[in-house]
Amino acid sequence: MHRGIRMASSRNSRAASALSIFSIFLHLSAAQLSTRTQWLPDNYPLPHLGNGYLSTPLFGERMQVQDLFTRADRPVRVGLPSTMAVRVDRHQDIAGSSVNYTFNPEAGFFETVVTVQQRYWVRQRFYAHVRIPELFVMELEAEVLGKLSANEEISIPLWRKGCYDNLANECIFTANDMTFTHTVLSTGGLAPWTKKVSVAEGNVTGNPDSSNRTSSNIAIMWDQAPPSITLNRNTISAKGVFLTSISRNITAARKAYDEGHEQFASGVLYSRHRDFWGLRYNEGRIQFQAAPGSTGHKLQNAVFSSLYTVLSAIPSHPYFLEDFLGVGPVVDDDNEADLASAGRVRWEQEIYVLPSLLLLQPAAAELMIKNRVDQWVEALENAPAASSGNFSYRGGKYPYETVTGEELWEVHDRSQDMDFLRAVHVSGDVAFALQEYIKAVPPSEWIDKDAMMRTASRIAEFYLHLVQRLDGEQEGKSGIKQLVVGINRFLTATTAPDPIDPRFYVQFHTFTHAVASVALRLPESISRLGFSGGGVNLDVAELQRLADNIYFPRDLLTSGHLTSSTPEHTEQSCEPDVLLAYFPLRHKAFDTEDQAQFCSMVEADLIDHAPKKGSCDIKSTYVPIRRSVYELAKRRNCPLSGLSQPVPDMLSVVQGDFHIIPEYQWTSPGETLPTDRPFRTSLAGHGAFLQGVLNGYAGIQLDNNRLLIDPIIPEGTEAWSIHALNYQGFIVNLRFSREEILITVTRENQHATLYIEPGSADYTGGNDTSWRVKVGGHITVKRSRIYLVAVAADSFHWSQLPWLFQSTSLPAAKYMPEVGNGHIATMVNSSWVHMNGLYNGEGPKSSRARIPSLVAFTVRTNHTLPAQLVNRTYELNVREGIFTTTTRLRNPSLVITHEIFAHRDNDRLLAAHVSFTRPKDALSHRDSREQDPVEIFFDKFPDESQLRSEDIVFQPTRQISIGGNQPESLFKEADGRTVIPELKGMAPSPINMIWRSTISNFVLAAGQEVSREIHVYISSRPSETRAAAQKFRGKSSEFIKNAHIAKWGSYWDNGRIDVDATENFELAQGLYGSLYFLLASLPNQQDQGNRFIGLSPGGLARGPANSDYSGHIFWDTETWMYPPILNLHPEQARLLLEARTLTLDAAKANAILYGYKGAKFAWESAYTGTETSPWPPSGEYEIHITGDIAFAVRQYLYVIDDKMKAIREMRLEEMAVEMAIFWQSRSACSNGTTVTCSIINVMPPDEYHFPVSNSIYTNYVAKLSLELPAYVFKITNNSHPDLNLWLTTAQRLAMPKSVMDGKEFHLEFDGYTPGVWHPRSNVNVPEIKQGDVILLGYPLDMDMSPELRKNDLDIYRKVTDVEGPAMTWGMFSVGYLELGNLVEADTLFERNYENIVQPFGVWSEVRDGAGALNFLTGMGGFLQAVINGYGGIRIREDHLALHPQRLPKTSRWSLVGYKHLGHQFNMTFDFFHNTMTIHIVSKTSIAPHLVLEVDSGQIYDLPQAGYVLTVRTEKSMLREYQITDEFTNPGPDTSTSTPPPATSGSPVNPSITPGLPTVTGSAPPATTPSSSPALLTNSPLVMLWLIFLTCWFSFNRS
Repeated sequence: MHRGIRMASSRNSRAASALSIFSIFLHLSAAQLSTRTQWLPDNYPLPHLGNGYLSTPLFGERMQVQDLFTRADRPVRVGLPSTMAVRVDRHQDIAGSSVNYTFNPEAGFFETVVTVQQRYWVRQRFYAHVRIPELFVMELEAEVLGKLSANEEISIPLWRKGCYDNLANECIFTANDMTFTHTVLSTGGLAPWTKKVSVAEGNVTGNPDSSNRTSSNIAIMWDQAPPSITLNRNTISAKGVFLTSISRNITAARKAYDEGHEQFASGVLYSRHRDFWGLRYNEGRIQFQAAPGSTGHKLQNAVFSSLYTVLSAIPSHPYFLEDFLGVGPVVDDDNEADLASAGRVRWEQEIYVLPSLLLLQPAAAELMIKNRVDQWVEALENAPAASSGNFSYRGGKYPYETVTGEELWEVHDRSQDMDFLRAVHVSGDVAFALQEYIKAVPPSEWIDKDAMMRTASRIAEFYLHLVQRLDGEQEGKSGIKQLVVGINRFLTATTAPDPIDPRFYVQFHTFTHAVASVALRLPESISRLGFSGGGVNLDVAELQRLADNIYFPRDLLTSGHLTSSTPEHTEQSCEPDVLLAYFPLRHKAFDTEDQAQFCSMVEADLIDHAPKKGSCDIKSTYVPIRRSVYELAKRRNCPLSGLSQPVPDMLSVVQGDFHIIPEYQWTSPGETLPTDRPFRTSLAGHGAFLQGVLNGYAGIQLDNNRLLIDPIIPEGTEAWSIHALNYQGFIVNLRFSREEILITVTRENQHATLYIEPGSADYTGGNDTSWRVKVGGHITVKRSRIYLVAVAADSFHWSQLPWLFQSTSLPAAKYMPEVGNGHIATMVNSSWVHMNGLYNGEGPKSSRARIPSLVAFTVRTNHTLPAQLVNRTYELNVREGIFTTTTRLRNPSLVITHEIFAHRDNDRLLAAHVSFTRPKDALSHRDSREQDPVEIFFDKFPDESQLRSEDIVFQPTRQISIGGNQPESLFKEADGRTVIPELKGMAPSPINMIWRSTISNFVLAAGQEVSREIHVYISSRPSETRAAAQKFRGKSSEFIKNAHIAKWGSYWDNGRIDVDATENFELAQGLYGSLYFLLASLPNQQDQGNRFIGLSPGGLARGPANSDYSGHIFWDTETWMYPPILNLHPEQARLLLEARTLTLDAAKANAILYGYKGAKFAWESAYTGTETSPWPPSGEYEIHITGDIAFAVRQYLYVIDDKMKAIREMRLEEMAVEMAIFWQSRSACSNGTTVTCSIINVMPPDEYHFPVSNSIYTNYVAKLSLELPAYVFKITNNSHPDLNLWLTTAQRLAMPKSVMDGKEFHLEFDGYTPGVWHPRSNVNVPEIKQGDVILLGYPLDMDMSPELRKNDLDIYRKVTDVEGPAMTWGMFSVGYLELGNLVEADTLFERNYENIVQPFGVWSEVRDGAGALNFLTGMGGFLQAVINGYGGIRIREDHLALHPQRLPKTSRWSLVGYKHLGHQFNMTFDFFHNTMTIHIVSKTSIAPHLVLEVDSGQIYDLPQAGYVLTVRTEKSMLREYQITDEFTNPGPDTSTSTPPPATSGSPVNPSITPGLPTVTGSAPPATTPSSSPALLTNSPLVMLWLIFLTCWFSFNRS
């Protein structure tokens, strides 16, 4: 019997045949099928068959091999004559014949079954074998129906094309660009057919590359199909297989051929192919639950057809992975088709195909990524090769079309102006693919990380070279000039993806600009994950800024985007182009949180970029992308009332019963299919269709560090699901129904944790952290917008919430964080608590007194084996001010939660709560250990009967009753006094402690939940302590905790800095931590019984036993900690000033002590305000602190609205006068023509040099201090006899300067030479200790030229000790920001992170954890660098200056609760849209009427609370309204200073060309906004001129 033929020679075989057919039917009925029962017309849309190595259109006349290319000058894939072009379905003219076609993408085959007049049936099955990729398979089976006479025969014809010459009955191989030799290996076989096994070996005539990645040889071994099948009485049924094996050599081809026949003979050839396709679909698929024949059922079939089409073009067999060259836009392009791509890879791979597979089939997507990354060398070579004339390139240029990476459009093509060399968007397309890859795949699973960084860097270099500045006017589609400011960037003339005439270059092409900005950001995205390199030195911060300023042309009338700024480019639209910026790019310039702006923009884009056929054919990719954008708009509740026609559903692009998507939309449903051109299956179209389902219907978007899911239920569908979605190493099944989403995790990533977050735009999380839910197993949530967040499971910060500091281990004790409230504070696990103002020791020996801690106990159980510990986590929640230790045990199961906090509202209370929880089902648990009792022990608890401290003498503890005799009224009390007072003759400081505790050892039974707590109240007076205890007497622990959390919430809600943690987690967490530690040492209000004495560099929780500056107060308070608090929490800033005014008398005594007049504030002080410095030179010489305090007074008065009240209540006038008197007594003025005043023998902030004369910092704060009384007297209408003397001295104080290398700069002090050792250096080094001269520009705001400011920064940066204190580098950053040097500013700003010790964000004074801890001074400098550096805020007498700039690695940030002159603002700076939004949250009744004046001259009204104003980001100022002001937005009646009722301004679209003075204003009650920019509608004359221009333009065009 001939190989591969099975025959049944008796009628009894019909039963077996019927069973076989029944088995096939059972398999097919369970699969996703597309069927047709009508005869196929010519050119009907049919699927192609492929396996990633071989491919052929069904019944097509050619077949393709993935790596077989020819033509060295411009490679094309070879089209081989097909051995598979055999049909059994040409019986339509025979009456009584029927046909059934089945396409089964889930099993990867196409089948035809023909029944003829109830006489016989024949079945033909085609597939490209996926397990033996060299094989095409055609199975034939035929059977007689009924009886045959003895000599009767049935001849079943086979219609053959392709390689077959029906006259010669031979299959002959001929192909363009190839030569073949033929050999017939065998002939013969038994009835019903004979069979020939043939071999053809061929060679390409032009090898396209020297890398051997493409084939130059090919060998084909195949079974020739006969012209017919003959059945007779002896052979009533037959089954056979016809194989075609194709490989690079005959040996490999024969091996595959033999393996195929062996598997067919054993009955497993098809099943192994089918099962492998099943495995591929199990790796990721989409399924719809819908009734047969419904729209949902058609959608299901179209999805499977698309997934098959895309996957069948990508190899899965390991042997062929290395030879994968990528995919082209059309499935079956080759050199015979005379098509543009001819099998070459183009940009459609990255934009349409790869995004459709990345989450469903990541292995297939990774092949495309790897192929591009491997071509980085070719990309480098393409750049100079493509350069000519005015066009030059460098970096990585990926070509418009390629096979192995080389540019294929050579110079001779330019003679025809076919300049696809200018299609510079392709490198950006590759960058986009890399960006999506790193968002979807965890770094541990990346392909070559170094190669990825190298590729990203070279692409970024390519665009860095191309990007140019854009100035002047540009004409939009509507004929209106757009003023474009100079910071905007654009690319030179480019060729667009939209298939217009390639001779036509376009300017400012939107899609190209979008992918260019992606490319410029990519190196930063990769480096953020810890990878660097790339072979090119790029400034990632500069790349980010360029990306932010890429220009997108807009239509000013419609707010929509232009395809380009070239008017002719709008006459046709055959590629989605602009819409691709929404999907798949999801560019932020095409998004805005402003609902009206977004809806206006997206509606205009949907209208303007509907398909318009011109000289090109409309691509089939158009419909899915446009539909996805439409669904996005509907999700945002955009009305889209301007759409005159509905946006077609995605099924409208699908053709025929087999759900094939053609290359072009040249037919519509119901139209007759044309026969004058071939039907080509669009790989890009199928990829776009899958994207439409994922993006449009599932609402899936890959964001930084999270995956958005926002599903809808398509029409005709009850529910649907995504099976095996791959995200960050997790595999997740998603099922969407009308009410809910079921999420099932089927594979965990051992290196990460998966969470769900709600995704509603108005959800902020507040103080509640339970909204982030860990996903494990399965979970059901309400169908809504959600995020999946994968958080790396490192040792800390796994939740990635910036206010949570988390760890699985504890640092050294000195790096533990604190809990505090400004009255009391303690480091977690410390044996000591500290109270504001409580010191022990005389004078310089004073330090914070140690109060025994009753909350530092530990908890253990009698189950202590390491194997019983599941995990132990530690968490500092700074939004709630709670430190939590959570211990999870097994065998038996137990969860212990231990919380400690210093109550924010009832500030005398320090609390510890411990809860113990055992599972409720423990009693029914099979494991007997789960029923065992657990013994609980509390350790390290001090002796309550007699508290002990080296600093405090306590009386024996006694029991007291507060408010009754109930158990909750019983407390313990202990009184004490410090051992040594601060001053001789002064009484020791008292302390009173009251506590109530349920802490004691106990036994926890199975299923129990038990809580234990201790509440400790601490104050200096018993009456205050008892009142605090009475406040919470009888209240539950939960009530007490919630009151604490609510109070902390009010602080955060009314003053903080917001940064998107998904963009820059390190910064977001650093801001939260810094503000928390400052606030934790600041009280709620002034306490008359225990006045607030100020902030120490180490905070309230540190400073015992002469450590951490002993808890003393320095200049740090006014210069470093006070400024960021001043505008965010001015009530607490007032407390800091009051701490000084309440020691004014001590300052006067200090001046007398040192031989001067007025008030000299102590350099280092404790409770009394007298000098407590243990280092005498600082107490004597470091007098600039008095000027620092005077500057703080000035800043406070600039900020508050009721200045007179503050002056009166805080003795500020007296304070200003006394400080001026001191400086006058400390100054010495010369005699002569030019009178100069000097201050000698001082120590500047640079404590390495002293005593010196005319420290410029000291002299300048003295000058400001001498001028302060004049400002205060302007408010109080008072005066002083010496006022003019003070002002004169102020003007005459020496401000030394010098020149170095021709550059003028400020001298730190007389006789100083930068970088040269000075005799007054007490450390014998030429460096200076810290920021000194540079503080003149900020915070002191000295008036100087930019050149002088730059010289100061450059010179003193070189000589500042790199191991100096933390706050210095933030001030350098502020200085460079003033000059616009963001590169230097970012570099210096990020040095702050070197002083943050993880895991709890504790700051050290110097980097690497050394010096004082927890260094509030450094935190203050860090916060100032953000607010006053990147915010550009300067507080001045008559205005508040603003100059916001982009924080490193962020696109947007906000100041929440910023206060100025009785107003509370929320200010948001959006650098993607180049806008600044000011929201007036509230204002006091006496607050002045403010306006915003921008640098370009416009003045905007800020009329009342609730008003929102959005303007272009530029330098501006907030100032008081003047009667002469003329507003750009609706303003007050200029005849009165009373603010008018609020009006609703017009919205601004954030992506309209920057430079337009557009504005958004809104105020309750809301009104319907206009869709036009405000500037164009505020003036009637402008509106008339606009109407005239529009009419004129329309008339001329018609």
